[in-house]
Amino acid sequence: VLHVLIMRKGLLRLGPPLLLALGGLFFALSNGVVEELIFRGVLWDALRGAFSQVIAAVLVQAALFGLWHWKGFPGGPSGMTLVFVWGLFLGWIRSRSDGMLAPFICHVCADLTIFSILSILARR
Repeated sequence: VLHVLIMRKGLLRLGPPLLLALGGLFFALSNGVVEELIFRGVLWDALRGAFSQVIAAVLVQAALFGLWHWKGFPGGPSGMTLVFVWGLFLGWIRSRSDGMLAPFICHVCADLTIFSILSILARR
């Protein structure tokens, strides 16, 4: 969705840089909250209750996280694989930190990076 809005609709060309930066920050924070609550929050707790091994919870939540991003940027199998690996990392952080703050911070940083890359590409 973000890729379509930025690249195809040209939204990054419409506003001043400060407004775009604030929009990117809002996106990163809100997306991080929602996805972390779903995947490393509710789903994580359910998987940890269902499986005795942490690795099972890490693998399942990462696989579902990858599927969730099928139409993301980049989309399709390559994007899903990339997000699956990222989900493994976030799941590992969740298991090691025993909380959601660390994966949330990582998620926000990743989304800010993606937004920045798309912003640069859209301005070319």
